Amino acid sequence: MQIENVKPNKPVDDLIVEIKDFDEEREVMAKGKKSRVVNAKVGDETGELDMSLWNEEIDKVKVGDKIKIMKGFCFEFQNKPILGTGTFGSLEVL
Repeated sequence: MQIENVKPNKPVDDLIVEIKDFDEEREVMAKGKKSRVVNAKVGDETGELDMSLWNEEIDKVKVGDKIKIMKGFCFEFQNKPILGTGTFGSLEVL
């Protein structure tokens, strides 16, 4: 799968992207508990997307890393597609 094939409100599986940049980490309340979240810019040769990284995912990656997203999901937030691992997905640093 490549970024050009990612569509909002659809599953994302076996997508390999590079971490291009990060925003500042922040704390939010999610599912009744405090969580850490960072918005990252990720990309491949077909384009770029924003991605939300949560809690331990933040500690796994740095700018320049290539990651594989498995069983993720593309959400839509404020009319923008946002990539994430969702409830059942995971990411692996390659």
